[in-house]
Amino acid sequence: MLAALATDFSRLPQCSVTVLRDHRISLDIADCTIHPVAAADEERNMISRIAQECDWTVVIAPEFNSFLLDRVELVASAGGRLLGPSAETIALAANKSQLAKQFSRAGVPTPDGCTIHRGATVPDNFTFPAVLKPLDGAGSLNVQLIPNKAAAREIGEIDFDGRLERFVDGTPVSVSVLCGPNGNRPLPACRQHLSDNGQFTYAGGSLPLPEDLATEARRLAIAAVQTLPDPLGYIGVDVVLGNPIGEACVIEVNPRLTTSYVGLRAACRQNLATAMIAIALGQSTELSFRPDGIGFDTCGNTWIDSTSQRDASRE
Repeated sequence: MLAALATDFSRLPQCSVTVLRDHRISLDIADCTIHPVAAADEERNMISRIAQECDWTVVIAPEFNSFLLDRVELVASAGGRLLGPSAETIALAANKSQLAKQFSRAGVPTPDGCTIHRGATVPDNFTFPAVLKPLDGAGSLNVQLIPNKAAAREIGEIDFDGRLERFVDGTPVSVSVLCGPNGNRPLPACRQHLSDNGQFTYAGGSLPLPEDLATEARRLAIAAVQTLPDPLGYIGVDVVLGNPIGEACVIEVNPRLTTSYVGLRAACRQNLATAMIAIALGQSTELSFRPDGIGFDTCGNTWIDSTSQRDASRE
């Protein structure tokens, strides 16, 4: 994901790209300057210095433990220009219960749920099946399906602040939205490939979707993004669609680059990084996507997916 975005930026005319990476990770991106980082203080100093020098800064980090929020605030305090949502939007999206309340107030459908604080137990008077997740979780970490009251009692005390919400059965879909001051542009919807072991582990995705599902997913994603204080740059929205279209809900917002980028850039006839900047500047941009079925995984590999292509062509 990081390599894909950095590569796309490096292909822009007269654009130089600087990447910070953990020194323990091997990463080689052509035409990019890479700075290995070995310590927290070193990272903070380099973010502050480089953010001041660059025209744009993209922060890619998980929401949990304020990793994303802290770095975005550091860029802002250094006078950097974020190509992404502000700290206010990230703080909202990183609290799943607050985000759900925001959706409900705006009339955006989202599963009913409640907050459960660390040390509490799952209430057995909740409607099951249900999903328990950390309030600030990312990447399906510690997410689990609770099928019934008996399973809820077996969990015992919860060791994190979490959200318990009603499980919605259907097709899990992600929609990436490029946001800017003159409007938000939804990209093709991607089917999410999740494990069936009750932990919803993300294994990648595929596109395109059948048009009826894709249209509904894009509609929900735009409605969700419009509730955010200041959407900018690339934002991912997770939704669940009934099959056939029935109940549909927005699950959460990812205020950062998502894995779907690798599949979308493989399908896009233009450079998505160019479009991201243009829309952030309030400019119009042309985007078109190949009809080929594309599959992708969490390591950034992509391939032709004939199943997705066949499904999308069905009436």
